[in-house]
Amino acid sequence: VTKRAITVVIEDKTSVYGNALAKLTATTTDDVANADGIATIVALTKDEGATVGTYAITGKCVSDNYTVTFTNESGDSQNGTYTVIKREVTVTVNSASSLYGDDIASLTATVTEGSVLEADGTIYTLSTTATSASNVGSYDITGTCTNGNYSITFDNTKGSYTVTKREIDVTIEDKSSVYGNALAELTATTTDDVANGEGLANIVTLEKAIGTNAGTYAITGECVDGNYTVNFTNGTYTITKREITVTVNSASSLYGDDIASLTATVTEGSVLEADGTIYTLSTDATSTSNVGNYDITGTCKNDNYQVTFVNTADAYAITQRPVAVVIDDKTSVYGESLVELTMNYAEGSLQLVGGQTLPQVVTLAKAQGTDAGTYAIAGSYTDGNYDITFTNGTYTITQRAITVTVDGKTSVYGNEIATLTGKVTSGSVLAGDGTVYTLSTTATSAGDVGSYDINGTCINDNYQVTFENETDS
Repeated sequence: VTKRAITVVIEDKTSVYGNALAKLTATTTDDVANADGIATIVALTKDEGATVGTYAITGKCVSDNYTVTFTNESGDSQNGTYTVIKREVTVTVNSASSLYGDDIASLTATVTEGSVLEADGTIYTLSTTATSASNVGSYDITGTCTNGNYSITFDNTKGSYTVTKREIDVTIEDKSSVYGNALAELTATTTDDVANGEGLANIVTLEKAIGTNAGTYAITGECVDGNYTVNFTNGTYTITKREITVTVNSASSLYGDDIASLTATVTEGSVLEADGTIYTLSTDATSTSNVGNYDITGTCKNDNYQVTFVNTADAYAITQRPVAVVIDDKTSVYGESLVELTMNYAEGSLQLVGGQTLPQVVTLAKAQGTDAGTYAIAGSYTDGNYDITFTNGTYTITQRAITVTVDGKTSVYGNEIATLTGKVTSGSVLAGDGTVYTLSTTATSAGDVGSYDINGTCINDNYQVTFENETDS
């Protein structure tokens, strides 16, 4: 009885690293005797090794009744192939973060699918391009498998490391300057740490609110480094008023004239050329104000200045208005009403103002007396707003002219002379004056027969008497 020859095909096998090995099997298309199973004819063995790779499966005939020729499934080798494939796991990277400028945080991950053999420990490393000097942003975490027996799928790697903004508190310092002067440099401070030796000036910019006029302005900050979150405490920029001293120039005008121009000089400090005149001057004095001294009031009209006005008290003088008056000469007859006294402005004289007339201001008075003669006419006034000089006038009271007609008289030689009489035949005699003349004659009781003159004599200097019918009367 000779050995039966058969051909046995060793089947290829596969298992996952770390899992139990697959059972080795073989097949034949040849007949075997007596219903012998293939397992009683051949023994199969895999090469030593459990790590990922390919291993030969070899066969050996263990039955003396057979001659076995071994081949693989492809027919190109006498051995089968056992493949240990990589163990597939999914590792989910844990998101991580650190502040800009800080050391990178520890990178961690979790096996979320599949499993790792305990003996293998950690089979991957994690890394990121982010560093302590990296700008704020998201960075990938890269996973690298360190064990060739595994095929790792890394999840949540994209942008999973975040460098977050570094938060600092910045206090903006208050500043001040005088209107018109150069603005002070803006500064700020922080007690917090900044990263990588960066100066605060590289992180923030400071800006004063627009404006150059006197007042207060917010100083605000802006973070110009995207790696920081800056909490600002705003500062205040104060532009103070520009201080100057203005000395008021004394001024004056005549009563009734327009107020003179008011002027002053900046005696301390200075005014910006572009601002021109920054104050106004005024006074309570007007063209109708009484003679006296008045304050000049200065008012600053530019809020950017603090003006101190000096020499303001009694700095404006209203002086008396000089007026020259000529009093007219006047004449009236003794015993008649006095004529009205009048006057006129002297040639070239200033006149009264405010609609006033000379009679309203000046009182004219004739010297006392009603007898015939000359009297001074003088002027006086009580209005202190004027300085009036007078050229006095003369009032002349002329004698009262009357005509007296002498009555003819007769007496007998040797008798007493008859009473001499006359009549006022022109003009009149004031009742209170009585007889203003006397009559006399050279005739006497011893006088010879003949005609004699009667002579009239005025005995009152207030009268000018013309006697008629005196001769041979």
